[in-house]
Amino acid sequence: MTIILSLEEVKIEFNFEVTEEDYVKFSLYHIENSPEHKRLYNMLRYFKVFKIESYNERLHV
Repeated sequence: MTIILSLEEVKIEFNFEVTEEDYVKFSLYHIENSPEHKRLYNMLRYFKVFKIESYNERLHV
């Protein structure tokens, strides 16, 4: 037996609600697992350390 359905016959409706907690969890997951975000945050971390060291050198600390 073969069943063939066209897309016009299949009606699917999705209802969902995104809470603030869901949004935050998704964002954190994406940041931790995205290669591009990892690269960006590593670069920012490097510049932060460099900036602090440069500032300390000027103060002769």
